[in-house]
Amino acid sequence: MDIIFKEYARVAWQNKGYLFLVLFGLISATALSVYAPVFYKNIANGFTQPFSEATLQMMLENFWMVALFYAGIWLSWRILEIGIIPLDAGGVKILEKRCFAVLKQQKYDFFENQFSGSLIKQAGRFSRAYEVIMDWVMFQLIQNILGIAIAFVLFYQQQPEFAWYFLIWVVLFVSWIVSYSIWKLKYDKRVAERDSKLGGAYSDAISNIFIVKTFSLEAREQNNIDEKAQATYKAKKLAWMLMFISFAVQGIMTMGIELILVYLMIDKWQTGTFQVGEFVLFQSILLILVQRLWEFGRNFRNFFSALADATEMAEIFRIADVEKNSPNAKEFGITKGAIDFDKISFAYKRKRTIKKLFI
Repeated sequence: MDIIFKEYARVAWQNKGYLFLVLFGLISATALSVYAPVFYKNIANGFTQPFSEATLQMMLENFWMVALFYAGIWLSWRILEIGIIPLDAGGVKILEKRCFAVLKQQKYDFFENQFSGSLIKQAGRFSRAYEVIMDWVMFQLIQNILGIAIAFVLFYQQQPEFAWYFLIWVVLFVSWIVSYSIWKLKYDKRVAERDSKLGGAYSDAISNIFIVKTFSLEAREQNNIDEKAQATYKAKKLAWMLMFISFAVQGIMTMGIELILVYLMIDKWQTGTFQVGEFVLFQSILLILVQRLWEFGRNFRNFFSALADATEMAEIFRIADVEKNSPNAKEFGITKGAIDFDKISFAYKRKRTIKKLFI
C-alpha cells in the first residue's frame, strides 16, 4: 500500500492549490452545518416561554443567524466544487499518463507473461481508485473527524454526561468498521484478482479470435470464460455477504445510541435539568452525525475495495528491473540508409528462377 499512498499523495500535491481550496470549503461547510442546531435550540426554548418582546427578539436573532449559516454552507460547497473537479479528474488524468509510462518501460519478457487485457484493467483501476480514495479521505475521514470534534464540544457544553456516552459510542462504532474492513480486505483483493483474470481471458480470446475460429476453439474458450466468470461471481457474493453483516452490526449500534440518549433525556427531564431546546440540539446533531458515520461505514468498503483494485498495478510500479537508457546515451543518427539484396533465390513449380538484386 505504500506505493499507492505515495503515488496518490504526489498527484494530490501537484494540485495543491485546488487541494487547499477543497479543504477550506469542506471544513467551513462542516463546521457551519454542525453548529447550526445551536440556534434551533434557542428558538425551541423560546417557543416554551410566554410571548414577550425580548423572547421574540431573541428568536428572530437566532433565525437570522440560521439564515446566515445556511448562506455560508451554500457558499462553502460552491468553493469546494471549484476545486474538486481538477483535484479528482485532474489527478486521474495524471495517473493514466503515469501508468502508461510505467508499463512501457517494462522489459519485453514482462509482457510475454501478462495478458494485455489484464494490464489494461489494472492500469484503469489504479487511476480510478485515486478518485474513490481522495473522496473518502475528504468527505468521510476529514469531514467526520471534524464533525465529531465539534459535536463533542457542543454536547459537553450542554450535558457533559451525554458527551462522554456519545464519544464512547463513536470509538466503538469506528473501531468495528475499521477492524472488520481490514479483516475483510483479503476478500476484496480476491475479487479484484479474479476480475483481472476474467478480463485477461476475455481480451485474449477476442484479440485472437482468428485462431479461435480457425481451429474451432469456441467451445473451449467459452468454457474458460464461464469458469472465470463463475469464480468472480463467487468471490463477489462472499464479499457482499460479509459487507451486509457489517451493516447489520452498524444498524444495531446506531439504534442503541439513539435509545440510550433519549432515555437519559427523559431522566434529566424528570429532575428538571433538561430543556426542550437541548432535545432539539442533540437530536439534530445526532441525525447529522449518525447519517455521516453510517455513510462512513458504507463507504469504508469502497475505500478498501479501491485499495484492492489499485494493488495489482502498484506491484508493477515496484518493479525495479526495467529498461533504462544509459545516462550518456545519445541519439543514433542515420545519415545514409541502404538495403542490399544479394544472392536471393526462389523456385516456383519445379522451374528454378534465380535473381540477383543489387541496390
